[in-house]
Amino acid sequence: MLRDYFGALIDTTLLISIAGSFSIAAIWLVLSYIHAPHAVLVGGEIIGLMGVAVLAGFVFRMTLGVERELRETGDLK
Repeated sequence: MLRDYFGALIDTTLLISIAGSFSIAAIWLVLSYIHAPHAVLVGGEIIGLMGVAVLAGFVFRMTLGVERELRETGDLK
């Protein structure tokens, strides 16, 4: 049972680290392109991080369901 959580946590961490770094870089790029002040850059990145945190919750729940399904069917050893 705990193995399912660790597997889901590892999968989520890998996916969200890629998606999070891409989204933060994209936000920074767009806001820098329009010459936004530093406070707006930081605010935009905070809003982006909140979105990434919500996405991480959804991804974790999905991967946890997959891990449990694999354990029940016997495909996960």
